[in-house]
Amino acid sequence: MIQCGSRTCDGIAAGSKVAPMPQTPVLGEVMARVPMLRAMARLSTGCPKVGQALVGRTVRTAMADTRALPPDEMLAAYLLAIQRRLATIVPHRDCPSLAGLNAGASLVWTKLHQAMRSLLAIEREVLFLGDGGGLKAQVLADSLGCGDADIHDVRRTARIEVINHLAADTAPAAAIDVEDDAVCASLLSLALYQS
Repeated sequence: MIQCGSRTCDGIAAGSKVAPMPQTPVLGEVMARVPMLRAMARLSTGCPKVGQALVGRTVRTAMADTRALPPDEMLAAYLLAIQRRLATIVPHRDCPSLAGLNAGASLVWTKLHQAMRSLLAIEREVLFLGDGGGLKAQVLADSLGCGDADIHDVRRTARIEVINHLAADTAPAAAIDVEDDAVCASLLSLALYQS
């Protein structure tokens, strides 16, 4: 298991530094997706150091055979699929120091972070990248190897779980239409306020 601060984690992080590559349009397109990859890796691993190592491995894997890279509109899904596959190869635990990161954060963000961490990995990914990152359902479906309808079901379930987690003392959101983005945002705001 990789633990942040351990020799294993330090070794992986040291090996994750991407060696300088010649600037090419293909590299530019891949590197433009690094912030998205970094945010998803940090959320999924719970550890900035392990997340950064995962991003480095993802970029190196993608650039190993540039002929296999898909067209620009499919690149995000392709990179997310690589990252997800690599994340399952090297298991990890949450950073023991992650709790300290939340100490300086506002109470609202801490509660939202806890609600997101309570989701299944696939729910967290769909909600984070779909609602938070604005990725289309088709890109998420391509990255996960499923259909658009599956993405909508996962997103709906994740939204309900987050709202219910935040509003533990109020009526469950299951009966409310969380498919409507405006209704969902209103429910989320209300749940955050009440929590």
